[in-house]
Amino acid sequence: MEQEFELIAGCEGVRNEIREADRLTQSGAYDGAEDALKRAEELKRELHALQTSLIGEWEGSMTPLVAHAMDHVFSFDLEIGAARRFNELARRIDRLERNG
Repeated sequence: MEQEFELIAGCEGVRNEIREADRLTQSGAYDGAEDALKRAEELKRELHALQTSLIGEWEGSMTPLVAHAMDHVFSFDLEIGAARRFNELARRIDRLERNG
């Protein structure tokens, strides 16, 4: 059970980096936002490795907590991708507005 909580707690670190990327994008710090997304991806990779190492232990004992933890990790690809697209679009809009 402790490892499941570790997995869920680690998810908060990924979400914090995604939120930071969003905040930086909104302030025009596009490179900083990309750095935050890279940190989010690295944390996600670490969580995925932990999740993968635990799957054998979870076999036949899928609890709501385990399902919740897995949902978090699986959703990060979409969230990071959306944040990256937002950053790219905001950067393009900013460039177009400056160049007329």
